[in-house]
Amino acid sequence: MRIAFLVDSVSNLKEDKNSHLYVLPLYIIETIVEHQETFKSGFNIDLKTLTDKMINAPKGVKFSTSQTSEEEVRDKVKSIINDYDLIIGIPIDKEISTSYLNWKIVEKEFEDKFHVLDSRIVEVLIAWLISDIKVWLKNNQYSRAGLDEFVYNFRNKCGAILFVTDTKPLVAGGRLSNLKSFIIKSFKFHLLISFLGETGKLQFFNKAQSASNAHKLAVQFLEKKLLKKEVNFRRAALLTTMFETDKNQLIKQEFVTLLNNAVDVSEHLLSPVICTHTGINSYAFLIQTE
Repeated sequence: MRIAFLVDSVSNLKEDKNSHLYVLPLYIIETIVEHQETFKSGFNIDLKTLTDKMINAPKGVKFSTSQTSEEEVRDKVKSIINDYDLIIGIPIDKEISTSYLNWKIVEKEFEDKFHVLDSRIVEVLIAWLISDIKVWLKNNQYSRAGLDEFVYNFRNKCGAILFVTDTKPLVAGGRLSNLKSFIIKSFKFHLLISFLGETGKLQFFNKAQSASNAHKLAVQFLEKKLLKKEVNFRRAALLTTMFETDKNQLIKQEFVTLLNNAVDVSEHLLSPVICTHTGINSYAFLIQTE
């Protein structure tokens, strides 16, 4: 069975036809007064370029994001569908973007050969899911119900904490009030935002006045939510918007220590489209259990 995977910019993956991996763009919009410039996240703008723009942006410049259109999804599927028996689509979490709905509309047109997953995950979790689906397909006969159940079980074992100090994007996106932003900046709080694959929703759940305390709170939260009796951590990752190697290594090592060296922690850059909302100097810690 010839199978391809179709993802979007939130996966932070690059298109690789030899690996049967295809990528659709999500958009980043830079607004300067009445002028707008639109970029394709991960295509013609990378994280370094975006963070440089955000750091050096004059007052009044705003950054926002936009979804993949229905037409773009349809055109991409049409362009590759004759080469495969099945295209597995993994769009951005439906709780974060309505882009998912556009994918589902197109799915109905190619129902026998296009299967859009309700994965409710983002970033490197998508790469992990693709890897696990490939193993699952080797050991199981494909069916929509079977794969959907596998994905449901996968996402229920995933969680993440996002650490934010730059609150401007959250205020601009209506996700944080000006008053709360003022308090966070005044007291130099680290804002903690939880993400659980069970729901796919982002929720503010705590704050801390030091990075170390924030990390402890994060690990405690993830252990409480994800670790069940006789279940261990399987994968972990640090996703960062920072390019200071020593700083990232220090943060990663702190998480390794907090987890009692129970799992290796990989390191990746956060996708530009997510950074647009989390701001500079943000990072995330992701966990998957067995």
